Amino acid sequence: MSGPVLDIEEFLRIRRGLRSLKDLNKFEYPKSTLSSILNQRIVEYVKRKYTYYLERLNELAEYWNKNRRIPRWLRLPPILRIRFLLKSLGYTSGLIRNALRNPDILDDQDLVDLVLDAILKDYVYSPVAIRFQTVKGYIGERIIMDWLESMSVEFSVEGMLRGTCKKTPDFYLMKPIWEDVKWMESKAMFGDIRIHSAYWRKQYYDYFKEFGRGIVVYWFGHIKGLVFASNGSFISEDFRNRIKMVAYVKKRELKAEKRKLIRILYEIAEKYKKGKRIVVGNNRDLINMLRGLGFEIRNI
Repeated sequence: MSGPVLDIEEFLRIRRGLRSLKDLNKFEYPKSTLSSILNQRIVEYVKRKYTYYLERLNELAEYWNKNRRIPRWLRLPPILRIRFLLKSLGYTSGLIRNALRNPDILDDQDLVDLVLDAILKDYVYSPVAIRFQTVKGYIGERIIMDWLESMSVEFSVEGMLRGTCKKTPDFYLMKPIWEDVKWMESKAMFGDIRIHSAYWRKQYYDYFKEFGRGIVVYWFGHIKGLVFASNGSFISEDFRNRIKMVAYVKKRELKAEKRKLIRILYEIAEKYKKGKRIVVGNNRDLINMLRGLGFEIRNI
């Protein structure tokens, strides 16, 4: 599996057309690529609107106390809507963080139900989504590590380099490959111009100054022409396929309460990390979450 390398016009066409989960079926590209583009668009929106909503916390608390529901004007992903609501009601950052892991610590059943629902619907900011992003990052790095070892390329990993230089890539190659490639970085996302530029300022330019040329592998594809960017196509397919996201859905309907569905999602994350085949029951909330996370859904 290699993510597509898109020219800027095609990327912008896709990005404009992706506004919600239902739009993932509009384009003939891997769902992991499309969900990454959609998720990055959502993150950019949140960054633009965050301060605006933060200034309306008092209004939010008043609305909740009067109506016992979140107002429509709070147009944010589900988990952030909950975070803002709890903050407006006086909950501390630590308590909010713990409540998202264990909603039952809240003393208001309406809030408990909202948190459970948000965890199952937020494929960007929920603890489940963050777990899957961590797993994807792990798999991407593991693929490069195993490929380098299979090619008998000597390398040092980030942890081994820490303290010896200002900033360190995921992999520093003891001897360059392809004449001048001295380092590799793994990113389990789609590399658009904003993402690449931000990482260039924070990481890549420092790597370049310290070590010379390198490669950044964007596992779900990237825009054509980005400096040092690759979709990993130089790595053998049997390695690359480890990051492919596929879930097989049984015909039989799965009826389960929200807490159980959340547990199932964490179990799926561990199966994905270990490279196991993922088979799930037919449940709309579960399938929608997997779609948002980037899984191809196949019926069996």
